[in-house]
Amino acid sequence: MSNHQLHRSTRTLADGEILFREGDEADCAYIIEEGGLQISTNSEGTPVILTQLKPGDIVGEMGVIDSAPRTATATAAGPTHLMVVTRDQLTDRISQADPILKLLVKILLDRYRSGLNKVKGEGGLLAGPDELIAEDVVGEYIRHGIDKIRLESELKKALKEQQLKVFYQPLLGCETGKIAGFEALTRWEHPKRGPISPALFITLAEETGLIVPVGLYVFDSACRQLAAFQQAPGYGAGALFMSINVSAKQIADKDFITQAAEITDRYQLNRSDIKLEITESLAVDMEATDVWIDRAHELGFQVSLDDFGTGYSSLATLYQLDVDYAKIDQAFVRPLDTEPRSRELLRGIVALMRALKLKIVVEGVETASELEYITALGCHLAQGYLIGKSLSPEDAGELLRNPDPLTFIG
Repeated sequence: MSNHQLHRSTRTLADGEILFREGDEADCAYIIEEGGLQISTNSEGTPVILTQLKPGDIVGEMGVIDSAPRTATATAAGPTHLMVVTRDQLTDRISQADPILKLLVKILLDRYRSGLNKVKGEGGLLAGPDELIAEDVVGEYIRHGIDKIRLESELKKALKEQQLKVFYQPLLGCETGKIAGFEALTRWEHPKRGPISPALFITLAEETGLIVPVGLYVFDSACRQLAAFQQAPGYGAGALFMSINVSAKQIADKDFITQAAEITDRYQLNRSDIKLEITESLAVDMEATDVWIDRAHELGFQVSLDDFGTGYSSLATLYQLDVDYAKIDQAFVRPLDTEPRSRELLRGIVALMRALKLKIVVEGVETASELEYITALGCHLAQGYLIGKSLSPEDAGELLRNPDPLTFIG
């Protein structure tokens, strides 16, 4: 297969066309989307049909593991459409696997190859069942993640065709009672699967490196929408901000923060109106995260620490990282109306943040009494279903035009 074919995400074969031949170098695998394949081998000069594959089956899966030659020939049984699974889609996952798991896969591969060599070299199925069972185990190991690989290809297509939509969850200024800004949240409505959970596709994007282009797409969409909100008459009190989540891989990407600055300039936004929201888990590499925050501040952005209180190093994170905002996790808000001690705990957290001169965001606000309590404590921003769920751009614009946002029904 040529190098340009390696980078194609699909391949189409005519009836009788050969996908690959026995002995060809292996460099990828295929998932049959439509049609079928006949798999055959040559045993002592005699062609032997091994199996017929149908839509949903995988062929050439060992090619995403190593470069050993193909052990059979695959021929199209009718017009056939295939999705290409490249080696780099799997190698990252294997490299991050537990060392024992990697060793197990290597052992299974060796046994599988050994079993195939006995079949081919001695003209019959002479390998014992314990040797050939590796084919099933390795196949299961590969198939376990194949749906994620398929979804990865579909995510690339979704990004190209702008299937990803950005919604906006409002944040209320506690003192003003007006909408102060929004958090940009990504949604994916798959044309066949329907809504894809953000927990699934965002995690997938982070695992594969797609989070960088996805993140830039979201950043551009959110900045464009913020510019539209700010230019509309009567959008609310003060300058609206936009909070945009940033992943560990975006922080590690040396170009991201510069590209983010260019995007804000393109839409003629004040960079201080953009809050780059990082999760506490990113702060595991304190030094790298701290350097990145300094660079974000140099460019004029503000930085917010998300989900405070969910990790073991929360207090250390607060004083070691020079963030502007800290968001208190909703776990501290839920028991406010039923557990008196939770009020004292939240009071202590807020006092600590105020002593560190942080602006305080409280998420998960769902009742008027919760909003009243955090406002009395001196918190700056509230987020939650009481304020509003994630809204389409149109509904978010309608919310901004409402004089009393807490009565708005999106």
